[in-house]
This record gives sequence, structure tokens and C-alpha cells, in this order.
Amino acid sequence: MKAPHVLLVISAHGYGHLSQVAPVINAMCEQLPEIQLTVQGNFPKDIIAKRIKGEFALYSTAADVGFAMHGPSEIDWPTTQSWYQQFHARWDEQLQAETQLLLDLGIDLVIADVPYLPLVAATEAAIPSVAYSSLNWVDTLLENPQVATALGQEIEQMRVAYASADYFIQPEPSIPMAWLERYGKIKRCPIDPVAATPARRSDALKQTLQLNPKTKLILVGLGGIPGNHTADQWPELAGIHWLIEGELPAKRKDLHQINDLNWPYPDLVGSVDLVVTKPGYGTFTEAARCGVPVLNIARDNWAETPFLIQWLKKIVAFKSVTLKQVLNGDISTEVMELLTQGHRPAMKKSGVQQAVELLLPLLKQTNHL
Repeated sequence: MKAPHVLLVISAHGYGHLSQVAPVINAMCEQLPEIQLTVQGNFPKDIIAKRIKGEFALYSTAADVGFAMHGPSEIDWPTTQSWYQQFHARWDEQLQAETQLLLDLGIDLVIADVPYLPLVAATEAAIPSVAYSSLNWVDTLLENPQVATALGQEIEQMRVAYASADYFIQPEPSIPMAWLERYGKIKRCPIDPVAATPARRSDALKQTLQLNPKTKLILVGLGGIPGNHTADQWPELAGIHWLIEGELPAKRKDLHQINDLNWPYPDLVGSVDLVVTKPGYGTFTEAARCGVPVLNIARDNWAETPFLIQWLKKIVAFKSVTLKQVLNGDISTEVMELLTQGHRPAMKKSGVQQAVELLLPLLKQTNHL
């Protein structure tokens, strides 16, 4: 009997989709070690390997288009609309190619976070499929009424595609997605939050950076989407050291580049005194997992934003600032207030096993369990 072959299809819109599904994939492969895993997504293999343990094959052709962005927080709506129109104009061709890929690889289960075309391809190939995410691209497009009207036919095709899956697993906090219930087959499955468990290694991090043990560390994490700010915009504050992405100005000694550390990103979240980020599932849930304060950079017109913020404010010390404040370096007051409030008790609950218990039985349909 051949080993069960799972295809994980990931949207490469930043790193959040990878970070929210990786703990589930890792647990599933630990509980069924014979699983053969192929990942489909436009990611470098080393980025995936930082989140997914063990061996996997990579098929780097993207299965969706995501959203065009001006920096990490602002959507480029005209370009995004054009992307979706072009993608759906080639729907039949792409669906045929994806269906053939599933058959050629001998896939037994498709898990999509959160491309929708592979779910239809799985139906065409008579393969079980699961959508897994805290969001979907339908609700995200609906945030702009003008674009949603222009993409009316495309959005309806997307709704039908998502609803073709056996399940839509929704890790908390999630967009409600109540509209899925109008399409019959699919079953919405809300589960507890899913996040990596950060290690708290603040002493080791300060030693690596050759800092005074009393120094406060601030991590700026923008989810893998290039920023529209410069390093000089982070304020110089006594006793504070910033961990950032991007180039460092020579005159600043209070900044360090994240990539130079070669640390697992969740461990950075767990080892700092404050995280500065935009609304995004991965960093928000990892911050909750270790109770670290969060300074949120406002992200309007993003469907997840109100659900993420409402949820995280109940768990950690939390404040929001505008992108304009960040660009002007006008965040010192909020930074100091959050550092004063400090850590809160970490979130304990986890939906990882709940997800695994939904996924593994689907492999029974292909006689692997």
C-alpha cells in the first residue's frame, strides 16, 4: 500500500498562511509518519522549512494571486482587481492543469490555506479537500464595494470553489464566513487558536546582541510583506533596542536586523518585551501564546482586522497607532506605556489536535488508515 500523499497549497501573501497551518501539518505528520507531503506555493524552500518539520517536496507554482500591496498595510485595489480578472479569465486552463497535477502526483488529500481553485480541482479528481484559514479571499475583496461589484462573477465563482471542499476549518479568531452555509455541501469547522509555541530566551538573545540585561527589546514584524518605512523612523529611546527587517543606518546602534540573528521567528516573539506589527493571524496568535504586549499598526480595509483586534485585546496589553504615526516616528508614548504594562498570562488553548482529528479521517476515504 502506498504512503498517503497530502498536498498543502499555501497563499504566498506574506508568511501568515504558512505560519497558521504549519503546526497542524507538523502534528499530523508526527501522528502519521508515513505521510508524503508536497507543498504548493510561491515560497523559497528554506522559508517553508523554518515552519514545517521533516521532508517535503515543493511545487512552486502559485495557485492563487493574493492581493497587491503598497507596503504591509495598504491594498493596491486597482492592481488587485486586475489580477483577479486575469486569473479567472484563464480559469478552465488553470483548473485542468491543477487537476492533472493532483492525478499525476497521486494526491490523497488537498489542504488549502487559502487558495480556492485547488479545491475545485480536488472535486474534479474525486479527492477529499479541506480549506483551512482564518480568512478567505471572498470576504477580503468585499471590503471594497466598488471592486466587489466589478468582480461580481469572479467572486461568485470563488464562493462556489470554497464551498466545494469537504470542510472549511476556521482557527480562532476567524472571519465568520456564514455565507458558506448557503452552498450546501461544505461544513464550517471553527477550532481553537493555532500557533507555534514560542520559546522565551530573552537572556540568550541579549547576550547574542551584546546588550545590557536590563535593555528592553522590541520586535518589528510585518508578516513578510516589504514595508514603506525606513529604519530611522523607529524612535531612539533610552534602554531600548529594536529588531527590524531591512537595511540599518550606520549611525544607529539601537537597531539590529532580524535576518542576521538566524533565530526562529516565534522564539523572537517569545523573547522580546514588545511586538510592533500589523493585524495578521500568525504574529497575533504567537504574541497571545506568550502574553507579550502588542503595538498594532492600523490596517484598514482588511476583513480580518476587527476580529483579530477584538480577540487579542482580551489577552495581551494592546494599543493601536496609525501608519502616519509610524512614518513620522510618533509612537514613543504608546511604546513606553506598553512596556510599562508588560507581559500578561499566556494563552493556553490550542486547536492543533482538533484540526488533526478532522483531517486524518479524510485519508480513510482513500484506504490509508
